[in-house]
Amino acid sequence: MFTRVHTKFKSICVNRILDDFSDFVDEKHITTAYDVKQGKPAPYPYLMGLQKAGGLRPWEAIVVENAPLGIRAGASARIFTVAVNTGPLESQVLLKAGANLLFERMTSFSLAWPELIKSLSL
Repeated sequence: MFTRVHTKFKSICVNRILDDFSDFVDEKHITTAYDVKQGKPAPYPYLMGLQKAGGLRPWEAIVVENAPLGIRAGASARIFTVAVNTGPLESQVLLKAGANLLFERMTSFSLAWPELIKSLSL
């Protein structure tokens, strides 16, 4: 499985991701605000991620987001977008933003991940 990360933060967040997930991602596979002219909710961060991942097509990826702007960006890029409600927002807000699938908790998403990947044939 190939891992892509999109973040608006450059140094602290990127360094933490690289430290915590070094087995899955490296710096060339992280897209930051510095890589695009328009950030979320525009689709460009995710489109850049597809490009950095070797020219993947939207149907070859999954976006996992917890905020409406990120969900809109994923949906605008035509990538299957999963919303995980990790905060105080009503779940309906995330669905209205364009999520294809919603999980109420990160633990629920984690438990469903193997079956989700299998059903999407990734």
